[in-house]
Amino acid sequence: YLFLCPIKDLKIGSSSFRWPDCPVYWSLAPAGDACLSTEEARRLGFPSLELRIHTWARSWDASVYSSLSQFHQAKGFIPDSQDVARHLGAPLFQL
Repeated sequence: YLFLCPIKDLKIGSSSFRWPDCPVYWSLAPAGDACLSTEEARRLGFPSLELRIHTWARSWDASVYSSLSQFHQAKGFIPDSQDVARHLGAPLFQL
């Protein structure tokens, strides 16, 4: 049997993820109670497994950010602050 780790086991925070010990595995038990080791699975003729997660980010050209900064400043906001987010009721992020 082939088992994949549930998404809830990958997520550890609102935007944080971790790789579990067994994200994908073969098991001889229908409930997946015990993972076969890579070596055991190979000896039994199961194909090797590899789980991948791809991420990507999207962004605008720097001129868009510059224009937004100028627009916010013209509206009375400090562009490098969280004033606009606060005004819009958006969640505030802390680094």
